[in-house]
Amino acid sequence: MTLLVAQLWPAALAALLLGLAVGWWFGWPGDRAAHAAAVLIAAGALVLAAVAGGAIVPGEPGLWVETAALLLVPYAIGCVAGAALLRRGPAPEAPRRPDGAAKG
Repeated sequence: MTLLVAQLWPAALAALLLGLAVGWWFGWPGDRAAHAAAVLIAAGALVLAAVAGGAIVPGEPGLWVETAALLLVPYAIGCVAGAALLRRGPAPEAPRRPDGAAKG
């Protein structure tokens, strides 16, 4: 797994950035169905991590499972961080003068 981290850090960075974009775009799950889907995805991620950690799948398919488990972590972190950024709200605008021009 350490070799995968050394080789796949660009993909992990891309997964983090993609997760940030997705989390910012969609935000937190709002309704009951979206929340249930998020819980099911998290449960699937735990199963994937258990399969990868237990080395249950041998050979090249095992490499795919380990790679997916490795890249899912930065993606999920990015999704949570992006949704948290969205919850903070946009930056306040600069005050405007009565004639419509911005101050400064």
